[in-house]
Amino acid sequence: MVVTGDIRQGSMHSPGLTLTAFNDAVIPANSNLVFPTEVTIDVPFGHFGKIEAVDSLLQKHIVPFSQILESDYDEKIKVCLRNYSDVEFAVKKGDAISQIIFQRYVTPRILHTLK
Repeated sequence: MVVTGDIRQGSMHSPGLTLTAFNDAVIPANSNLVFPTEVTIDVPFGHFGKIEAVDSLLQKHIVPFSQILESDYDEKIKVCLRNYSDVEFAVKKGDAISQIIFQRYVTPRILHTLK
């Protein structure tokens, strides 16, 4: 898999790759903010990447919006985070903001009928 940008695996037991913030930002209380990552990934055919939360942010009520990255996705990844708390939350450049978990998929054949 070809990857550009700052992405890392937490440990050899981690199911996903960690995405980090490209710049400092503050997410206002009960609000959303989109974070650029400068990461591109060449997702293998027959797989997709799913943006998921990281435990360290879940404990602070910060949750990423779910995204699916298909094998033909070729843009820099952006992550939209939701702050469900009543206080603003500061994110520093290089902080973990989400992870990508890769899964295989099978596309079923569709058989159209006249009924």
